[in-house]
Amino acid sequence: ADPFSGMGDDEKELHKAVSNSVQTRLETAMQELQQKHRDGTNEIDDGERAPTGAAYRELHRRQQFMAREEKKQHAELEERQRREENRKVGELKEHMRRMKFQQNDG
Repeated sequence: ADPFSGMGDDEKELHKAVSNSVQTRLETAMQELQQKHRDGTNEIDDGERAPTGAAYRELHRRQQFMAREEKKQHAELEERQRREENRKVGELKEHMRRMKFQQNDG
């Protein structure tokens, strides 16, 4: 099956030129990628074009940091609330003890 059947000579030439251009670009891109991998520069990212690799790791690191900070603040708030509740319970117990002592005195 000829992919160019039914086309005129000019159309065939245009399609062949486009096909050759695409093939050349693909081969060049593959060579560049292979060279980057050989050089160890394949993880250098361009944040303007495509945030991959290191850019995603940095974002993940920041998100993890924020999550830890939020969890820490939540734990601190719960601890303050627990202490306040314990203080109130202690005051109430002391108040009840004094009332009982006054009843026994009177």
